[in-house]
Amino acid sequence: MKTVTLDLNNTLSPVTATMREEVKQLEELTRRKEFEDSLVPPQFAHDWYYLDSTDEPIGPISFHDLRKKYHEKAVTGETMLLYGQSSTWKMACGFPNLLESLSKGGETPILSPTSPLASPRESTNPTE
Repeated sequence: MKTVTLDLNNTLSPVTATMREEVKQLEELTRRKEFEDSLVPPQFAHDWYYLDSTDEPIGPISFHDLRKKYHEKAVTGETMLLYGQSSTWKMACGFPNLLESLSKGGETPILSPTSPLASPRESTNPTE
């Protein structure tokens, strides 16, 4: 009977190295995204209120929370908003650059299709 020794560390190291690099890239993207999300355009740095689907006012909320509501689809371009000391409700699409500012942040980074993290699969072959 012949004994075969398989060094899994050497066999798996390219995949492991690739996965480690992908994790580092995701961590960096997360740090960068959190920093960008923390930046609020000065014209939007105040309390916001919005009317929910039953026309109930919600707020005050921060711009950051308004951005979250936008990505959750609770706030859209047609949502009525009130901000700061204003006493006039206005559609979100009526605020110059608001929707563009809200759309920044909240995206999930896309991994390349060849990434081991993008398409995990089980295999009995240690080289895959």
